[in-house]
Amino acid sequence: MNFSETSPDAGQTYLWDFGDPYNTTGSTDKNPVHIYEYQDTYDVTITVTNPYGCSSIWTWEEMITVSESGIEQVGEVFNIFYNPNPFKEKLELNFELKKDDHLNIGLYDIIGNKVADIADGIYNKGEHKIIYNTEDLAGGIYICRIKTPVYSFDRKLLKVK
Repeated sequence: MNFSETSPDAGQTYLWDFGDPYNTTGSTDKNPVHIYEYQDTYDVTITVTNPYGCSSIWTWEEMITVSESGIEQVGEVFNIFYNPNPFKEKLELNFELKKDDHLNIGLYDIIGNKVADIADGIYNKGEHKIIYNTEDLAGGIYICRIKTPVYSFDRKLLKVK
């Protein structure tokens, strides 16, 4: 199975976990290949760390199913870009959905308290942009949690004053 990470490459490191208990070797390649040998359903996780040590973790639950007829990708993947990070007064989220889907985007402080609902609803397939005003937030580290009915992932963000 070919995997690809589509964010712009600016010195990030990558760690893939293919969710394969029969072959626990992950990969540090940006676009790795993994061979699934047994019929099963697998979760896939990628951790991307930028040069400043901030990490984003994406997990797609039940993304890969290996059956007698071969491999099918059942998890839907979307691309999202945070701009800027670190941020000051506004946070811009640009994302592309691969299908119509329910999307929830929440912002949490470092100890897990929800401080904002950025988005919650059905979004159509295609490109979207959300600009969220962060002027009322204190400086510090926040977690942006993106959830669909199938998977979720977290991204660390830094608010500077």
